[in-house]
Amino acid sequence: MGFSVRKMNGSVGARPNVEIELWLDDKPASASSVQFLYQSEPQPGGHRYRFVITGTRAARELGQLSAGRQELLERRQAERLMAELDWLISRVADVPRRGQYFINTIDELLVDDREVVLSGRCSRINGR
Repeated sequence: MGFSVRKMNGSVGARPNVEIELWLDDKPASASSVQFLYQSEPQPGGHRYRFVITGTRAARELGQLSAGRQELLERRQAERLMAELDWLISRVADVPRRGQYFINTIDELLVDDREVVLSGRCSRINGR
């Protein structure tokens, strides 16, 4: 499931479209079904997610990310990136945010010219 976004950049104008895809436990899901709550040890945990953001300026949409691979982002960096992703999803979702899962960690971040991939652990909201 993907969404497209056209994000405004103050005086510069509209940026190119960005596609956001989400998988929860290896199944396609709506990005509007998640909220963000950093926990280094997710409770109750037990679930995995993977976001793929594609587009020629995907790294810029999430705060000027540098190309490369990072593992186990520390709390401050993870929370900043989660806030950027939450902002992006809130601008894209054409349905109310349902909040079925909390995204808790960013265990891996891959950035290249056209794609940003984030993956990590998540929890069902209310342990459902």
